[in-house]
Amino acid sequence: MLGEELAVRDERRFRQGLLLSKLPHHKTIDDYDFSSRPELGPRKVKDLATAILDRLLHHCGVISINGPSYLLKNRLAALDGDAEVA
Repeated sequence: MLGEELAVRDERRFRQGLLLSKLPHHKTIDDYDFSSRPELGPRKVKDLATAILDRLLHHCGVISINGPSYLLKNRLAALDGDAEVA
């Protein structure tokens, strides 16, 4: 049951993020019509996407951000009565 709830939350968060991003439409590789470009098979495209992501993740770095959260700071101040919650 917990797994189902987490899946629902993840899906809701994904959809909300997609709406906020204002991207025109969410498509997957499986939605693409490969009959229009037969030389591009689904296997080739998926392999290429995997290679791109692998290379991107291999060269990425982790940024450690320390200190209090800006939003949390505002909420704590509002609780103390010093400011309004944004």
